[in-house]
Amino acid sequence: MGKEEEIDADTLYNNFAKLHTSGDTEKALSTARKIARNFRDDKIAQECVAICLLQLDRYEDVIDIITRKKLTMPFEQGYALYRLNKIEESKNVLEKCQLPGLKEKELLAQIYYRLEKFQDCIKIYDDLIRNYHDDHDEERLSNYAAAMAAREQMSSSPGVYDNIAESLPPQSNSSYELLFNQSCGFAACGNLEKAEDFINKSIAVFKRANFDELSDDDFKEELSCLQLQKGYILQLQGKLEGLQELYNEALLNANQDPTLLSVANNNIASLGKINNLEMKRKFKALTTSTAKGKLSRAQKQIIEYNTCLYLLTTGQIDPCKKLLSNFSKNSDFVFLPSLTVALLLKEKKFQDALEYLNSFPHLELLRTQVYVQQGVLSKAAQLLRTECKSFKLPIISTLIALYISFEEKDSVDELIQEILTNCRDKQLKIKVLKAVSDLLVERSYFKEALTYLEKLLEICGPEADVLALLISCSSKIDPGLVAKYSQNLPSIGEIIQEIDVSELENSSEQFLVNKYVAKKAAKINVQMNDVIAKKKNKKKKPKLPKNYDPNQPPDPERWLPKWERSVFKKQKKKKQHHHDVGKGAQGSSGSSAFDYSGKPAPVLEKGPPTASDAKPAGAGNKSKSNQKSRSKGGK
Repeated sequence: MGKEEEIDADTLYNNFAKLHTSGDTEKALSTARKIARNFRDDKIAQECVAICLLQLDRYEDVIDIITRKKLTMPFEQGYALYRLNKIEESKNVLEKCQLPGLKEKELLAQIYYRLEKFQDCIKIYDDLIRNYHDDHDEERLSNYAAAMAAREQMSSSPGVYDNIAESLPPQSNSSYELLFNQSCGFAACGNLEKAEDFINKSIAVFKRANFDELSDDDFKEELSCLQLQKGYILQLQGKLEGLQELYNEALLNANQDPTLLSVANNNIASLGKINNLEMKRKFKALTTSTAKGKLSRAQKQIIEYNTCLYLLTTGQIDPCKKLLSNFSKNSDFVFLPSLTVALLLKEKKFQDALEYLNSFPHLELLRTQVYVQQGVLSKAAQLLRTECKSFKLPIISTLIALYISFEEKDSVDELIQEILTNCRDKQLKIKVLKAVSDLLVERSYFKEALTYLEKLLEICGPEADVLALLISCSSKIDPGLVAKYSQNLPSIGEIIQEIDVSELENSSEQFLVNKYVAKKAAKINVQMNDVIAKKKNKKKKPKLPKNYDPNQPPDPERWLPKWERSVFKKQKKKKQHHHDVGKGAQGSSGSSAFDYSGKPAPVLEKGPPTASDAKPAGAGNKSKSNQKSRSKGGK
């Protein structure tokens, strides 16, 4: 390379550096390409071209130049593949890097997060937090919390996040992203109170820190994400009041972001508080959404599950089958067997449902449901009997109800005796005995109910509700037992002692007052408040006639009617002359002009009959009279 060429290269590189630092990337790219054309063996010039293309978001050109020129740029190549959504290829490029730096590690952690390899992602962030310290420490902590929360969501045994969350910094010094991710982690492990506390603080920090920094659209879009998380936590807690409005506000703030729109539509539809037409529109938007590439696997599963439920409940069997066949590929989803069995039961395929459940021996309760739907209650009772060893109240109460419907009182007695002997939970014993007694009383088995109520009295003591049931049952069987059980009832003085009489009187007035009087009084109060709050109207100028002259006095008779005024003149009536009256012969009539008795009748020529001739004699006259009456009515 000559001396002149070296001077030209240095000049071009200096120009490139100035343009690049000033932010003029297009001109910097043209300068780098000029260097690469003149000095083909200079790989630094080719790398400068690749960096400029990356900054201009021309990712395909970046990959093309790196592969053609065989450049060693793992971060640039991996990032370009990542932005082109070629996640696996990007991972392979970065994993082959022998000496990864900070940029390569952070990008690889992001790729592991996208591939839902959360354990590998957490390991990299753990290393970065310990060994690197710069201005991006808080961002790394936020990503670390997000990876832990996502792992908690996908975990089969959630609850680990509570222990790890202590290693994170205190929430008073945290960014809203870190608080948001911590809220997601607590929600995933079931600690909903902490999750709600963290999301409320995240929203407060976000509004305080970013109100003036972000544009209006970006602010609303970011706030929409926080609002959706808050709505999700409230929905899990059963706090449904005002939740529909919160989701609608988040939907408006989403700014057409497909991921946020999908989550918002799914959550609104899962509330079930919208009409069928709106529900159909929401699920149609979910099935045709373009955000499936950005949603996590857990979010996709929940959206597909809710869509299947909607199709199943609305009787759309074929679309439900089609969606379920695609959904079945995610065989690890916990609700997939119940959804499949529900579809088979909808089609009355009981035997197919039982054969399908052979692959899931842990779902015996679902098999019991199939037997109940099929009407084979004896087999359902046998399965529940084997499950009763766990002493779970819903299973026990269902089995007792089945035994009572079969009138197998001995089986009920045997089951109760087993529970009283082997179960150590006192509260469970009390609940079971109360449930059995209520079922027997409903079926008028008062004698059997009395025996279980006596056992209940031995366990929980002389409680008022138990004694009341005992007295009620004994009065139906043996009135002599009523006095026995009535002795343990508290006296009237003991009952009255705990009652505040003044509070009772005040509460009774609310119920005894006449509703009409109360409503009228409230209406009068409202009207009085309106009168007080009403502003005084301004006096308007009087409207004066066009020819009004303020210098002349007004007419004193202006308020009198015209016919009473002094200047009024009556109009004379015009004389009407009847020319026909008083002329002609008086007292005689031209009867000869109207006498046809002596005149011959006119002769009519005969012709062919018409349709009108075929009608009855009175038809023509009737139709004319009708025409006359109609014409009169139309005037």
